Amino acid sequence: MDAMEVLQQAKALANAMTLYQETLPPDLTTELEFLASAKEELFNECEEKWKEIEELQSKLALTETEACADPELQTTYQHKAMMAELHYLEEKEPHLISENGDVLAAFSMDELQRVNRELEMVLSCCQAQNENLKKTLNREQEWLQEQQELGQVIAERAAKVKSILQDYSEARALQDMKVKIQQVKVYQENLLNSMGTFLAQHFPLPQHQKHPSKKTKMSIDVHENVISLHEILETLMNKILEMPHDPYVTIDDTFWPPYIEMLLRFGIVLRHPENPNKIRMEAFHQ
Repeated sequence: MDAMEVLQQAKALANAMTLYQETLPPDLTTELEFLASAKEELFNECEEKWKEIEELQSKLALTETEACADPELQTTYQHKAMMAELHYLEEKEPHLISENGDVLAAFSMDELQRVNRELEMVLSCCQAQNENLKKTLNREQEWLQEQQELGQVIAERAAKVKSILQDYSEARALQDMKVKIQQVKVYQENLLNSMGTFLAQHFPLPQHQKHPSKKTKMSIDVHENVISLHEILETLMNKILEMPHDPYVTIDDTFWPPYIEMLLRFGIVLRHPENPNKIRMEAFHQ
C-alpha cells in the first residue's frame, strides 16, 4: 500500500466519522434528573460501604499489632487470614451494586448507550474500510484484466513468430540472400551512374589549349592522355576495395594535378607518408 492509498483511506475514515456524528441516534436516556438522583443514591451507598471497610481495617490492624510480639503466631494468623479470604472468594456469589431497581435501570441504560455509541462508531469505520477495499478491488481487477489482455497479445505474437521461424528453410534463406545481393548490386550501379553523371557535368575532362584564353589570359597545359575525375575516383575505390593491404596508387601524367590537389584539400584522398607520388582513397567504409 503506497502513501496515496493511505491518504485516501484516512480521508474516507474522516468522512465516515463526520457522517457518523450527523446520523448518530439520540440518547437512550432522556430523563437526566432521574439519572442524577440515581447516581447520588449509589454514591451514598458506596460511602456506607466504605465506612464498614474502614472499621474492618481498624480491627484488622489492632489484631496484627497484638500478634507482632510472637512471629510464629503472626505467620499463623496471616496464613489463616489468606485461607479465609480464599475460601470467601471461592464461595462468594455475585451481587448487585445496589438493590434499588431504578438505580440499576438508570446505570444499565447509561452503559447501553455507551456501548451503542461505540458499536455505531465501529460500524462506520468498517463501512468506510469496506468502501476502500471495494475501490482497491476494482483497481486490481482492472489491472488484472489489462495484464491478461497484454499476455494474450504477447502469446499471439510469439505464436506468429514461431510459425514464421518454422516455415523459414535454408533454401529460402539462400534465395533471400541472393535477392538482397542483387538489390545491393543494382543500388551500387545506380550510385556509380549518378556519380558519373554528376562528375561529367560539373568536372568535365580538361581540353588541351595551345593558345592563351582571352578571358583568363593564361594557358592551360594539359597532357593528351589525361583521365577524368570519374576515372581517378573509380581507380582509387577499386584499389582500396581489392587490395586493402596496399591501397596506394602511383600518380603519373594521366592524373591532372588540380584534381589531385582538390581531392587532397577536401580529405577525399591521402598521400603516402614516405612517397608523395602515391595517393589512396580515405577509408570511408570502415
